[in-house]
Amino acid sequence: MLQANEIANASLRHPVRVLPYELQAQAHTQAHMQERIASIHEKAETKGHGTTGLLDKAFRFESGAMSQLAAFTNAAAQSSSFTSPLSGQIQFLLKLMELWQLPRDDARLLLGYGDDERQKVNDLLEGRIPLQGPDREERVASLFRIRSLLSSLFRDINAENEWLREPRPALGQRSPLELLRSGSFEHLLTLRHFLEHNSGL
Repeated sequence: MLQANEIANASLRHPVRVLPYELQAQAHTQAHMQERIASIHEKAETKGHGTTGLLDKAFRFESGAMSQLAAFTNAAAQSSSFTSPLSGQIQFLLKLMELWQLPRDDARLLLGYGDDERQKVNDLLEGRIPLQGPDREERVASLFRIRSLLSSLFRDINAENEWLREPRPALGQRSPLELLRSGSFEHLLTLRHFLEHNSGL
């Protein structure tokens, strides 16, 4: 599981600029938590069930995701030397690929770039150019959400990696990783919604 202190320590070892993305993502996570809690209230009231247990579950899950992102952002903000050209988005992506044991070229697929844009992706990963465009930023935000969901479902990274590589009937007999590596934003959102549904959040 990607712990908050791991993210903070990584940030201090490789200082980053605090870009608007980190602040926007933190605000987005807060807004998402509020929407989920309101939804849980509505469902519980409709069915006549108590909300205490469901709300506790929602708070525990969303607070975990928020603490991870907050730790990353705060560590970057408090760092005295901003020497690394890598943004928080790219550092997260690189860490994600390490955890999921993906080859470097898969960053191109996760971000939705074409085969003829390998050099551009390499420049992104090296910090020579920034990640731009709402589509790319939303992809990273969705990957962060997927990773947060998986870390709540699997306490062991090996089990998580096995799950990512096994075909799922609910995904058309494709593995979650196949969807992610397709380069399709629709497939990325499909996996995100699938995990949200099965985690109950």
